[in-house]
Amino acid sequence: MTKNNETILEMASIVKDFPGVRAVDHVDFSVKRGEVHCLLGENGAGKSTLIKILTGVHQPDEGRIVFNGEQLHHITPRSAQQAGISAIYQELQLAPSLSIAENVFLGREPLNRFGNIDDEKMRRDTVALFRDLNLEIDPEWKIADVSVGLRQMTEVVKVLARGGKLVIMDEPTTSLNEEEIASLFKTVKQIQEKGLSVIYISHRMEEIFEIGDRASVIRDGRLVGTEEIRRSSTAKLVSMMVGHDLKEKFYKEDVPIGKPMWRGENLTNETGSVQDVDFEVCMGEILGLAGIRGSGFKELARLIGGIETLSEGAIIDAEGYQYRFQSPADAINAGIGYLPDDRKGEGLLLMMSLRENIILPILQRISNRGWVRFSESREVADAYVKDLNIQSTSIDRSVEFLSGGNQQKVVLAKWLASKCRLLVLDAPTQGIDVGAKIEMYKLIAEHVRKGGAVVLVSSELPELLAIADRILVMRQGRVVGRLDTDKTDQQEVLHLAAAGHALNHITE
Repeated sequence: MTKNNETILEMASIVKDFPGVRAVDHVDFSVKRGEVHCLLGENGAGKSTLIKILTGVHQPDEGRIVFNGEQLHHITPRSAQQAGISAIYQELQLAPSLSIAENVFLGREPLNRFGNIDDEKMRRDTVALFRDLNLEIDPEWKIADVSVGLRQMTEVVKVLARGGKLVIMDEPTTSLNEEEIASLFKTVKQIQEKGLSVIYISHRMEEIFEIGDRASVIRDGRLVGTEEIRRSSTAKLVSMMVGHDLKEKFYKEDVPIGKPMWRGENLTNETGSVQDVDFEVCMGEILGLAGIRGSGFKELARLIGGIETLSEGAIIDAEGYQYRFQSPADAINAGIGYLPDDRKGEGLLLMMSLRENIILPILQRISNRGWVRFSESREVADAYVKDLNIQSTSIDRSVEFLSGGNQQKVVLAKWLASKCRLLVLDAPTQGIDVGAKIEMYKLIAEHVRKGGAVVLVSSELPELLAIADRILVMRQGRVVGRLDTDKTDQQEVLHLAAAGHALNHITE
């Protein structure tokens, strides 16, 4: 590799203040040429602000930035890209209706001698850039029609096409499967070979140790320290992030399982991604749903939560009433709340306040002749902010300014406020830090301890095995295994999800 001791980026004594808070407090951060430098910290620690300063979204109040031997002043997003600094965010910045080639060269299209876009050169250069990473693609494929993994690779190729020298990857594996993650890591190694540097942000510690060279930890806006990863440990880095030793990785309480609360019979959706599925979840129970991408486990959760509609079958409550939800409102009225995996796109109204988001499902309950009783709405919001330890300067602050972990708590708070007995949680700990995960597990435990029930969707098998009481494993739209978590292991779940040999592995 071309890693050496030459520093390509130096951020010295960076300070950034927002009203009432210092987000970045005299941070020194540097990156060497050709290295993968992991940037760690809990949600709200200051990582995102530091990156936004580097990419020109925010201007620092104090400090100095030197990149590739030149001091940068008044950085804008365009000038950052021109200097060779690019960022790949969780929400990919691609145009779905355009082709791969059109996305790679968007805004930089090559022109022919007549002044028109040279489509042939654009396609040819795109193929060459992908081949340089040992990837064969059709440059005319539409982004909307390709996998998430290939979209991620398209973002990387965009950086290469712009002559990038430093790429920032923010939680790049959140939506990728195991094969796509392996492919991404291989690509990272290849661009390292070309002398590119990577700032890698992730909450998944196993990724840090697989891909990183050094790790810097930020806590409360300050740099805690920088470690060589091969000489460090998960315990050390986590302790630096949270400020103390974190003995718990998961949290679960021993809650007695009560009578059946909800069940589904012959559930089938209109697309056929869920076919003839039966399930049952009891009071005090956490029922896990597992499967590989496209197996139907996420779609089953959306059926239970009223997000998708049934074409056949019914969802039945403890009294025997049958439901075929036509909307999330139908599920809410029946006592079911759904927390989506895309909290920003589906779970929150980002421009609205914390208070307004929490009371959304209960507007009718706290209104009089169409007018919301303001004092009651504040009482409800204040109570859940306190109970869930949501960190915010005010309940009237827009949720877009909260950290990821606190945003997730707001989504959960609104369903708890609605008094939903069954919570369907799709990847509730996705993209939040280790400390916030433990808090989320404790809130889930408290809900079932009070007689509620949870359907938990997760692609992280260690989490499912630690938190759930039972796991339904799905493959090709059908349930292929019903497993007690204290009688199974990760290997069996993976085998069922991939092979579907259900009859020999179902436990009742």
